[in-house]
Formats: sequence, C-alpha cells, structure tokens
Amino acid sequence: MELQEAWLVRGYFKVKSESGESFTQKVRERLAPALGLDPKALHLASYPVGPAWRYWLWWRERDEDYVEAQFFAGLALEYPILSIGVSVEKGLERQSADESPTDLQGIAPHPKSEKGWMDRERWDWHRLVDRRRTIVLDEVPAVCERIQRPVLVKLHKKDLEDRTSENWNRTFVHLQGSWFERHKGSIEPEEICSHIEGLDRQKDHWVDALFCCELGPRDVDGMTTDQFAEILVSFAPLRARIREDPDSAPDLF
Repeated sequence: MELQEAWLVRGYFKVKSESGESFTQKVRERLAPALGLDPKALHLASYPVGPAWRYWLWWRERDEDYVEAQFFAGLALEYPILSIGVSVEKGLERQSADESPTDLQGIAPHPKSEKGWMDRERWDWHRLVDRRRTIVLDEVPAVCERIQRPVLVKLHKKDLEDRTSENWNRTFVHLQGSWFERHKGSIEPEEICSHIEGLDRQKDHWVDALFCCELGPRDVDGMTTDQFAEILVSFAPLRARIREDPDSAPDLF
C-alpha cells in the first residue's frame, strides 16, 4: 500500500485501500519488529473517531489517550503538509488534592480533562521535562542526521476552554546543526529548554509537544508503508529516551 498526494491535498487519510489493506496496520507490522515488539503490542488510534475523514493517527504501546509519548502522523488544516514523528502531551493538574474540574476559574474544563487529570507518575510529560536538554541537544540532532531532514519541535498550549492563540504556539527547527524559531530567527537551545520548563508550571493549560519532520505532496506520493514506517523508526530512540531509563534506549542505528 502506498501513500497518496491526494491525502495531503484533501486533508484526510484513506486508511483502507480498495483491496481492504489497512494503512495503519501495515505501518504497525513494520514498526513493531523494529521496536522489538509483537505487532499486537502496538495499539492504533485515530481522530476523529469514525470510518472516514481521519487526519490524526497514532501508534502506541498503551491503549490510553494522552499518557504515552507516541508515534503520530497528522495532516495540517491550512495547507497540504504531513507531520510525522513523536507526540507528548501535558494534561491539566489540580492545584489541590480535592480540586474538581469546575473549580479551576469556575468554568468548564478542557474537553480532554474528561479522561482524567494528568498523573505525573504515569504520564510521559514529566520525563520529557526532566530530559529536555538531552532531547534538544542530542536526540533531535541525531534524528536529523538519520532522516537527512530538518526536525521541528512544535509546542502548543490551550486553556481550560480549549482556546489557543498564536502567541501560545511556538515552533523550533533544527536545521544544518543550528536551531531557529519560525518567524523569529536563530535561537539558543537553552531557551527552548527554558520554554519547556515554563510550560510545565502552567497547571491550567494543556500542552501538545510534537517532535516531527514535515513532508509535502511530492514527498509522500508513492511512498510505501515500509518507507513511512522507517521515518517513525528514526524517531524511536528519541521516544525511548523520553519514556525509559536513558541507558535502555534502543540502539536502532
């Protein structure tokens, strides 16, 4: 099964081919062995939930939303771009042990909080924060070398009413050995690390952190599921560095 330029242009994946092949399952069959896993150990998820119009896909080991640093593929809303890599999410946190969702500012909680508040012991977000310097200084440049493409770090946050703003979204790019912030110019890695640390302190905001590369229509047209999975495999050491003891990160390359 091959990817199609039309997926990016129309803004949603064709998950199943006319012959009945599943794109997500074919990717899983290549990705799982590279991680030392049985394919059934990788769970599939998509958004929106339903038979069609899916524009976000995930591959993860745990069948839980938001908890795990997971492989993802997403199609942009405004333009024909495919982002592919690893996503990590920060949930809402209680200010006190007995706080309920509606206690925060007296308004309805972020829709994702219906799944539960972030548990720092179980969610991978705190591991990203703890290892942010290693991720920014070592892991992201290593992915760039493996895929021979720039790698983006997208950090987006939303408030309790699921609102976001341009000022809350920052995108950093590692390109040819240097870091840049989109629309602003060069930036030191330490400032990126400080920004991640600052996001961690905002208990009343949800954060999406994406580590990814971006592909255009010509890049993906005719790309096989094996080639697609190989890009995800290139992000596997970064994901493992977040999720596990650093000494146990897989040596895939």
